Amino acid sequence: MEFAVSAVAARRGTLDEQSVPAELRPWLRRAHLGTAGRRAVRRILDADDDLRRTVAALASPDLVDEIGLLWLRRPAGWEDTVDVLLGEGGGGATPSERRRRQRAESAADRWQAEAERLRRRLVASEAGRDDALAGLAATAAQLDAQRAEWAAAMSAADRRLAEAMARHQVLAVERDAALARLASSEAASAAAVDGLRRAVTEAESARDAVLAERAAGELPLLARVLPGVSRARPARRHPIGLPGGLRADAPAATEHVLRTAQVVVLVDGYNVAKLAWPEHRLDDQRELLVEAAERVARRWGTEIVVVFDGAEVVGAATASRRVVAVTFSPAGVTADDVLRRLAAALPADRPVVVVTDDRAIIADVRRLGCNVLPSAAFAATANR
Repeated sequence: MEFAVSAVAARRGTLDEQSVPAELRPWLRRAHLGTAGRRAVRRILDADDDLRRTVAALASPDLVDEIGLLWLRRPAGWEDTVDVLLGEGGGGATPSERRRRQRAESAADRWQAEAERLRRRLVASEAGRDDALAGLAATAAQLDAQRAEWAAAMSAADRRLAEAMARHQVLAVERDAALARLASSEAASAAAVDGLRRAVTEAESARDAVLAERAAGELPLLARVLPGVSRARPARRHPIGLPGGLRADAPAATEHVLRTAQVVVLVDGYNVAKLAWPEHRLDDQRELLVEAAERVARRWGTEIVVVFDGAEVVGAATASRRVVAVTFSPAGVTADDVLRRLAAALPADRPVVVVTDDRAIIADVRRLGCNVLPSAAFAATANR
């Protein structure tokens, strides 16, 4: 049977696929058939004479025994020849009977060897049991001694526990007193913080009033750089919102706020210029920044005001450029204050973006509802 399977598997490529029964194909991948496999292959070959004759043509005496060749080729009277060969082979016993007897004898030898091995293990186990019993007696004696030691240790531990509980009660009283002092201190601190908050609120209100007063003086400047600004202002400005899923630090977010309709962009001049072009002279930095701002203004029609420190700078009084408004802070006033005043003076219905990294300016203009762009983000967008 195994020869038949190996012969068909080896020549499967040259055989017609239809000549190989479907029930035989799974066995072609097996190295050994086993009892179930041999029975299955025998049934297949018995039922398919063409396949059996194909295998018989490939068989030879050096590959298959005489009975196997007779079974495959099945000449006239082959069954009688098989009976004769079986009768000559061993006192009338068939090959299968001889194999069963050999297997039984081998199994008996294995069981006898296993019984001897188990007997030796039993003897060794009994010896080990006796040793274990002796060790157990010694351990019991040691356990009794340890129990006595543990009893003494527990008595000492009980005394120490009683002392610790007494100390705990004293500490609990001290803790309650400390908590009471802490509560009193926290109440005093809370009152002080409330007072400080009120003072800060009053100071911010006073500063806003000053900014509003100064903003009135800035309106002529705004009229020059942003025609159409009036004194009528809605109550509060709202920052420009970003589309869903867009991060505030993304380049697309910078572009979104710069191209928003009616937006006014106030640029902290030196804050951006010194960061973007540190290797250039101060006057070159100003020129490079203004050129970059003009690129943004031409690209999206954005209204941009660039504010530099110092009216005493040479060229500060020159006429504004056609696309970008450039202004310098007057004597005694910083560009930071001019940015704050411009942000406060612009109508609240117009979105305002302030470009700076100055934390103080950022805090103030955000309170006015302005958006803030980092200097590096503005420079990167302008230079693209």
